[in-house]
Amino acid sequence: MIRDFWVKNYLSIRNKQELSFVAKGPSSELVTDVADGVFLYKLGILYGSNASGKSNMLIAMNEVFRLLVLPKSDATVEIGGCIPFVLTKDEPTEMHVSFYADGTRYDYDVKFNGKHILSEALYYYPNKSKSLFYERSFVGENVQADIKFGASLKLQVKTQESIRENTLNNHSVLSVCRKAALKEDIAPFNALHAWIMANYHDVDGDVEKGLVEILKDAYSNPKKRKFYNTMLQKADLNILEYRPVVEDRIVPNDFRERIQKENIPEEMKDVLLKPTTDSITFLNHSENGDFDIPLRWQSKGTQKYIRILDALYDLITSPHVYYLDELPSVAGHD
Repeated sequence: MIRDFWVKNYLSIRNKQELSFVAKGPSSELVTDVADGVFLYKLGILYGSNASGKSNMLIAMNEVFRLLVLPKSDATVEIGGCIPFVLTKDEPTEMHVSFYADGTRYDYDVKFNGKHILSEALYYYPNKSKSLFYERSFVGENVQADIKFGASLKLQVKTQESIRENTLNNHSVLSVCRKAALKEDIAPFNALHAWIMANYHDVDGDVEKGLVEILKDAYSNPKKRKFYNTMLQKADLNILEYRPVVEDRIVPNDFRERIQKENIPEEMKDVLLKPTTDSITFLNHSENGDFDIPLRWQSKGTQKYIRILDALYDLITSPHVYYLDELPSVAGHD
């Protein structure tokens, strides 16, 4: 969970803008204890006039985690998330986030421009006392960054050198976990990286996941399936339940012939020419009886609501973080 966050010189944000989720105590159901004596709000809502920067704050919060865990394979690739305020575009962007992962607090600060991470520092509190995880500073173009590691990590000298060699100037030190196989003593790095990848999501959720995939995954989990059916019923959509189905698929002859001639693996051809496709059907209720409606015939509003349920289930059952922008349009009905 996020403890606090601030950003400076990013999109429409020129001066430092801060958010804090720290609560004084267990004052309501919206507060949870993440560590001994530490209470955080589970939910934060930004509201204000149009074009006041609400979406940009969400994008910035999302970007700091993307920067922390996603590496680059080429040192010449620009940092795509660097979009400074237009009147101070020659100055670096700065971000800070403090968060809890598996009950341990981490503080991350980063300063970057379009080409390089100029500096970054990651601290953690393994025994309630602040300890260095790593800190790094930019030395020069095509020069290895200066990286120091905390003694509490107990990294071997060879492991430290391997991390330095694999850290390019355009990505974080932690993101090396995703592109290099390192020694066993890198476990603290791998554990944190894996936790962030599993629990932090892009703005408006994992949009790359299709609705059929979302609903099939939920159906295979009895607890999650019950949640989905209950929430569909409570939404007054006249839906009682849903189930995965296999539907026939029409493959035009000209498309079939074109795919057969393509120089692609046979497995890919089989998928493209498969005569059936996975889908979902919903049991709908009416005064005149119950009937099935396939997913493709459901309204866009219902489909958006289903996608929101995927995030909602994660939020109430585990420590996931989602950023939902323009919630009425995401969850509303057409």
